[in-house]
Formats: sequence, structure tokens, C-alpha cells
Amino acid sequence: MGRGLAVRKDGRSKLEPLALTVVEAAWLLRVSRNRTYELVAQGRLPDVRLGSRILIPRRGVEEWIAQEAGLPEPLAPTCISRLHTSQG
Repeated sequence: MGRGLAVRKDGRSKLEPLALTVVEAAWLLRVSRNRTYELVAQGRLPDVRLGSRILIPRRGVEEWIAQEAGLPEPLAPTCISRLHTSQG
């Protein structure tokens, strides 16, 4: 699951959303919609509220699942680009 511009199988690119609906986040996490609402209510998943609409930042979902799995924090994109430029 990348951020920003993704490339489809046909070689064209598509823009991925920065924020997900509760249903989309639930689908990505393979949990129920109600469980996703619970995670938001518990403050475990970050959310942005626009009126009555709840949006969950894609990056927040990625970071939460990595943290829950005990994975090390990923390098920030600026750090990665610095590594590539300093090595080449």
C-alpha cells in the first residue's frame, strides 16, 4: 500500500486517496465496520471529522497496523531520498 501515485497493471497511474471512509479502512484491515468505529472511538485509529463524516488517514492505518504488528517505524520519504542520493 503506497502513498500518492500508484501504477496500475496497464502502466497508467491513479491517485490514491489520502483519507479513507470507515468502510474502506475496515476493508483494508479485514475487520468489520463496527470494529473500525470502535478503534476510532478508542482513539487507536486516527480520524478526521468533516461534519458527521469520519475519515481515516491512509497513513494512520498503515502506521497503526505496523505498530500493532511490532514492526520498526519506516523511514520518512525524505530520509529515503537522502539515502539514495548519498549512495549514488
